[in-house]
Amino acid sequence: MQSPAGDISDLEIDHLIENITRTEEIDDREIEGISSQIIELIKANGPGSADSFISKIYRINNKLDVITSQKLALSISKLSEHFPKNSCLNLIEDLLRKMPLTTRVACSKKMIESARSICFALNTYYTINGEEMQFLAEDTESLKDIIKNRIKNEIISKNEPIYVRYSCGGFIFHFLRDCGCKEELSKYIEKNILFGF
Repeated sequence: MQSPAGDISDLEIDHLIENITRTEEIDDREIEGISSQIIELIKANGPGSADSFISKIYRINNKLDVITSQKLALSISKLSEHFPKNSCLNLIEDLLRKMPLTTRVACSKKMIESARSICFALNTYYTINGEEMQFLAEDTESLKDIIKNRIKNEIISKNEPIYVRYSCGGFIFHFLRDCGCKEELSKYIEKNILFGF
């Protein structure tokens, strides 16, 4: 019997997980390779397959080991633009919860550093910042610093206003305000609002 359009088969998911578990390496090359496999699955199965992928991983989430969970979280975060935001963030949160605290912190840092979209990195930061993640204050601060640096390097250094370039422009302002980044916020306002850039 043929799967409905957009539905990724359980066999395809099993094959992906089998490939992921072949090695314990979690370097950039490995994550890029897994990301490419996920994209191929989505392209091959057409519209609706991104939703199907997320729901299929949800179903097997409890059977995944810590290393596989890490690899999936990192790969999915790199491909965030291909998935519905909320379900993608919820899955990543579930994958992180299974990890020991030190692994959870390391994986969160890597996701926030490497997510292609600053908006997704910011959403990830707020998603994983809840009490249930049990991050220590210094862990939260280090995640905050990564976001600050990304905002400084990717946004404040550019001439085009945040609200033109980023769908989460308001969210970026809130982050800068909430984490006490007065200098960065002042620079941005002076450059893009007072002088009309």
